[in-house]
Amino acid sequence: MIKHAGFLDVTQATEFVPGTNIKGDVAGANWLFLLPSLVLDQVLCLGAPRLSTLRTLARMSQRVVVLDSTEPEEEIENVAWYQITNFIQPTSVAERYDVIVIAAQQYVQQFKRSAALQAMLTQLSGPQTLFYWEEYPSFQRDTFLKLPTAQPRYYWLTPLQGEAVTAVPLEDRWTADFFLDQGLFSPTVQQKMFKPIKKLVGGSSSTGLNNGTSSKQTAGKRLKRGIRRSFRQVARVAGLTMLSRFELAERALNHRTTLLTRRGVLTSVSRDTATFFQGPPQYLCDLADDSRLDITHYRWGLVASGEYSSRKVLCFLFPGEAAAPEFIVKIVRDARFNTRLENEVRALTLLHEVDGVDGDTFPQVAFSGYHTRLAMVGETFIGGVPFRQRTTYREDCPCAAEAVAWFTRLGEASADSTAVHPAEVGARLGDLLSRLKEIYPVTPEESAFMEQQFSVFQNTESAFPTVFQHGDPGTWNLMIQDDGRLAVLDWEAAEPTGIPLWDLFYFLRSYAAGAAKKEGIGDRIQAFRHQFLEETPINRLITQSARYYADRIGVAPEFIQPLFYACWMHRALKESTRLTEKKLAKGHYFNILRLCIREHEQAALQRLFQL
Repeated sequence: MIKHAGFLDVTQATEFVPGTNIKGDVAGANWLFLLPSLVLDQVLCLGAPRLSTLRTLARMSQRVVVLDSTEPEEEIENVAWYQITNFIQPTSVAERYDVIVIAAQQYVQQFKRSAALQAMLTQLSGPQTLFYWEEYPSFQRDTFLKLPTAQPRYYWLTPLQGEAVTAVPLEDRWTADFFLDQGLFSPTVQQKMFKPIKKLVGGSSSTGLNNGTSSKQTAGKRLKRGIRRSFRQVARVAGLTMLSRFELAERALNHRTTLLTRRGVLTSVSRDTATFFQGPPQYLCDLADDSRLDITHYRWGLVASGEYSSRKVLCFLFPGEAAAPEFIVKIVRDARFNTRLENEVRALTLLHEVDGVDGDTFPQVAFSGYHTRLAMVGETFIGGVPFRQRTTYREDCPCAAEAVAWFTRLGEASADSTAVHPAEVGARLGDLLSRLKEIYPVTPEESAFMEQQFSVFQNTESAFPTVFQHGDPGTWNLMIQDDGRLAVLDWEAAEPTGIPLWDLFYFLRSYAAGAAKKEGIGDRIQAFRHQFLEETPINRLITQSARYYADRIGVAPEFIQPLFYACWMHRALKESTRLTEKKLAKGHYFNILRLCIREHEQAALQRLFQL
C-alpha cells in the first residue's frame, strides 16, 4: 500500500499543452554545466553563438552582451547586441562579466594571438571571471600565453561539430573510454543525415489508417507493397551499416588520440579560481555535501543528448579508478521540467515502502535539490546491458519474460483494492476523455465508444486494484543486469497510486514495435496493427502476459477492455506536448486509439478482452 499519493495525481496535475516540448527545440549551451556555478549575472559573447545557445544564456542570466560584426537573427529579451570592428570596445560596454565565451571560431585564434583583443577582454573581466571557448580538430595547437591565467581545464567534446553533447576532462581517459564503450557520445555522422535517402526509397503512411490489410486488396497491390517493403528494408540495412562503420571509425580515433578531437577550454584570469577546475562542478559537490556525501575527488563526465528540452543533462560520477560509475546525476535543462525530477525523487522514495520489489532493480536516491531553480537528483548507477541489445524480440525471449514478471511483481506487491472506488476510476477516465477531445479531432462516434467503455466502472460490484505504476516502461528504460535480472530506470512519470495493466500494455507495445521492425515493418501503426490485431507469435505473448498479470493482481475481466483503450488515450494526451497543432491528427497514440476503436471486433483483440 502506498501512502501520501492520490489516485493518478501526476496525470491530473499535468497540463497537456500541444507544442510545449517540440522535437528539435532543445536547449543549447550544454557547456554551461561545466562551470563551477550556474548563478550568472552578466555574460559576454565574443561572436554570435547559435540561437539555441543565446536563448539559454538569456534564460539563465540577468543580461547577455554579444559583440559581433553581424546583425542579430532575432530580438531576445535580456540580450544586448553590439557591432565591433578592430577589437575596439563599444563605449557602452563597461561591465564586469561572470563568463566571457568566445562563441565564434573566427575569434578563437585571434583571441590567443591578438594583444589588442586580449586587452579589451581583460578590461571586461574581474577576479572571478571565467573564459570558455572551443577548439576544433587541428594539427596546430596554439597555447594560451598572453594572459596571466589559471591552468586551463580542457574537455573532450563530441560531436566534432554543432552543439556539444558529451564533455569529459581531457586528461581522464578512463572516463572517456567508458563513455565510448557505452555509446555515451554523439557521433559526428548521425542517422538523421540519411533522411533524404529515406524519402527517396519511400515510406508508409504515418497514420496507417489507409494502409491496413483489406480483403479488397488485390494480389498485385500486395505484391507491389511487399517489393517496396523489401527495398526499404535493404536500403535501411545498407544505411545503418554505413552509419555503423562511420561510428566505429570515430570511436577508434577517440580511443587512440586526442589530436583530432574537439576540445572545450575553461580558464580564468585569476589563479585563485584554479580550484574551481578540480573535481566535478562545484554546484554538484555542494548539493552532494548537503546529504553528507563527498564527491570532490570523483572522476566525472557529462552527457546532454536528445532532441527535446525535457531530456536531462546526465553527470556520471566515478570513485577513484573505478571502471564503472557509482552515481549518476540528472539535471533539468529548463526549470519548466522540474516537476518530472521532483516526481522521480518522490516515486523512488515511496518505492522503498513496497515489499516484494528488489531494491537492486531500480535506482536509489543519493541526494537531490536545486541550483539556480534547476532540479537535480543523484542516484545510484545501475550497470548492465540495455534491454534492446539483449532481447531477441521473439515470443520466447527470456528478457521479455523477465520484464513481464517484474512489472507483474510490482503490481502484485503494490496492489490496493481499497484506495479508490471503481466509480471514481470511471469519473477520472471520463475527465481525461474530455481533455482528449479538447486537443484532438475526436469524432462523436469515437467519443461515444469511449464513454461506453468507461460506463463499466459505474455499473460493477468488482473491486478495482490500484498499483504502483512506472509510467514510461518502454524497452529503452530497461536494463539487463549481469545476473540476468531486469532493472528499470527513469521514474519521472511514475504514479504511486496508478492504473493496473497500463505498464504492461505499454511495455508490450514497444516490444511489439521492435519485433515488427525485425520483420521489416518500419511504420509504427502498421507494426501495432500486425502484433496486436493479427494472429502472430507476439500477439500470443501479449494475450498470455495480460492473462498472467490480471490473475496475479486481481483485475476483474470486465475492466480489461476499458483499461486497454484508456491506456492509449492517456498516452495520446502525454504525446500532445510533443506535437504541433497541425500534427495532432497524425499523433501516434491517437491513431493507435482510433485503430483499436475502428477494429474493435478483431478476433485477436476480443481474445485479449475475454481473458
